[in-house]
Parts: sequence; C-alpha cells; structure tokens
Amino acid sequence: MISAIRTFAPRFLLALAFTASLAPALAIARAASAQDGGGSEEGEDGKKAETKLIWGSEREAEVVQGTNILGTEVDPKKTYMLYAFSTQAPGALAHLSDIASLQRRFKDDGLFTIGVSNDSASRIRQFLSGKAGISDLTVLRAKAEELDFIKKLRIPNNLIPVTLQQRGRTVWIGSVLDPAFPLNLALVLSGRYDPEISAKGQPLYAAALDAIKLKNYRDAYRHFDAMIAIDQRVFGEAAILKYVSMIRDAKDNAGARKWGEEMLVKYADDNFTLVQLATTIMTSDDIKERDAELAMKAVDTLATRLSDTSPRVLRLRASILAALGRFSEAQELQYQAWMASEPTEKSDNKRLLDAYRRKAKGAKTNAAPAAAGSTDAETKPADGASTDEPASETPSGEGL
Repeated sequence: MISAIRTFAPRFLLALAFTASLAPALAIARAASAQDGGGSEEGEDGKKAETKLIWGSEREAEVVQGTNILGTEVDPKKTYMLYAFSTQAPGALAHLSDIASLQRRFKDDGLFTIGVSNDSASRIRQFLSGKAGISDLTVLRAKAEELDFIKKLRIPNNLIPVTLQQRGRTVWIGSVLDPAFPLNLALVLSGRYDPEISAKGQPLYAAALDAIKLKNYRDAYRHFDAMIAIDQRVFGEAAILKYVSMIRDAKDNAGARKWGEEMLVKYADDNFTLVQLATTIMTSDDIKERDAELAMKAVDTLATRLSDTSPRVLRLRASILAALGRFSEAQELQYQAWMASEPTEKSDNKRLLDAYRRKAKGAKTNAAPAAAGSTDAETKPADGASTDEPASETPSGEGL
C-alpha cells in the first residue's frame, strides 16, 4: 500500500523541466541545511530551536483537517514535514496522495506531515472531501507565502515546496517535485542524512531513474550498487529501490528474491533497512506478488538483534500475518506487542489490535455458514483480507 518513494519517481521525471529553474535556490537551501549540522539544539543563525510548532501566523491559521498541532510542543522523536500546496495546481491531488503514502509508510519512523494552503477553508474541505487515502493528512489554511522556507526558496506553493524539521531545526528544504526529495526524506528519517555523502549519491540516483525510464535496468541497478558502495548504511534505501524496481519494472521476481537474500546478509546489522525491506515487501503498491517468506526472514534477522519479544518485532510479525489474512495469529502477536509497548505507543498498538480482532471475527463469521458444505469459504477471507480495512490499519515500518 505504501510505496510513495517509488511512485514519486515517474512524476519527478516528468517534472524536471519545472524544477530546473529552481536549481540555484535549491542548492542554496541545501547548503544552508548542511550548515545547520546535526544533534544541536540550536536552529539557523545560532538561535535556540523552537519548542513550539508554530507555522506562520497562528492567529490566522486554521486546522481544516487532521490533528490540531498549532502551538503544541515539538516532539523530539518526530520529523515534521511541512509542505505548501494549491488546490488549483495541476497534479496537486496526486501529489497529496503520494505524501499520504509517505506518511503511512514512515509513521512509525516518526514522520508527521503538515500541509498548508492559501485557499479558503471551504475550498480545501471540498478538495479533500471523499478522496481515498488522504483523509489522515493534517492540513491547515494559512498564508503559505509567509512561511520562512517558502521565502527562502521563492517557490510558489503550486510547486509544493517542502521542509523537513527535527527538534525545531531545518534539516532539508526544497520542493516535492525535486527528484532528490524522496531519497533525502528516507535518509533524514533513518538518522543518516549527511549533506556531503548525499550529494555524492544524487547524480547516481538521477542516472538510475533515467535508466529505469529507458528500461535499461542493468544500468539502473549498476547505479544503485554504486550508491551503496559509497556508504552502505546511508544508502540502504537504494538497496530497497533496486529490489522494488526488479519486481515492478524488470518483472524479475527471481532476481528480486536473490537480491533480497543478499540484503539479509549485507544489512544483517542494520535495523532500519531490515524493517524497511519487510514493510516494503508487504505494503508497497508496486509489488503485486508479495514474498512474505522473505519479509518474515527480514524480521527474523531483526529479532536476533532486538529479541523475539521486542514490541517492534511482534508488531512487524503481526502485520505480515495480517497481510496474509491470518488474523487470529496476527491478533495474538499484536496483543503481546500492545502489552510490551511503551506508554506513548499503547494507543496505536491497541488500534491495530482492535483492527485484527475485527478481521479475525469477520473471517470466522464468514466461514461458519459454509463449514458443513465447502472448505473454500475458509480461504476466501485471507485472499481478500487486506482490501477492506483502511490502509492506516496496517502498520508500516517501525522506526529504530
């Protein structure tokens, strides 16, 4: 379900003409981000980082949809993705859908997205109303042009400018249409973002996307391998992109399985990449035939580092079983995850437990009438099990 890092890429290629004119501003923005450094409690220009989430003028801002974050404390465990958009911009709805997919995939890694639009509240509500997949987005009505990161880049909000912030500090700013955005988002969330190393990988990343567009997959995978060779941990996302492309683009499931097995060895000591491999296999829209065995092997490898009773391991195992329609087993593991989780994670784990319980109960109810005359009904809930619950009921990767 959650594959925006992948689905963004074709749209980025189509948007290169628009982003070319932004290159100088984006370069300045990345240089400014690099100067911010990492781990400091100071923001830009040496000022103390903000402790409140204040986007633009709070007095004029209004929460149109989602969580009321105005004036709330910055959560040090979260990465805030603030972006601006216009409801009248071509392709805005598709990009919002991609952003919602990013939020679902990386929610457990601490991603919290906040959209801002200049349009009237009624116009925004009408635009968002009934649109599948974007109902969980937090969206504000405010004067987007007054936001600092838009002033810096001078990017109109119809090009969807975006900033990534941690502990009240700017980590990355640019445009959602920038081909570098999805890769840098993954790096920031993994805690491995390094402007210098990232800059070395960008040309290879762009070349890989171009090669995929031209169906030159061998060349594309060579570029991904070159990124991994620069820094295996920093570019763990490149390894996952290669896996997905083998299935989605090259239709090479056997090659993807072989590469996935290599990843289990290569990233045996990399919790974040193991989690992302497992969750990508089970949730990506770009993967139709899911290799649940490989996903579970990734979790098994993770368990050797965290333990079988880790809430993260239990929750991941439950999500794989749920995706396979095995809800009775999923609810048992999710119950254990709920009981063992930290207080701040109790609510989300309970929500998932309730979802699996409903599914398990529904599967038993549907199977009961046919129990005497047919065994087919017992397998049908599993075949379509993951299609009738909201995507948010299925967990994405656990942040480590």
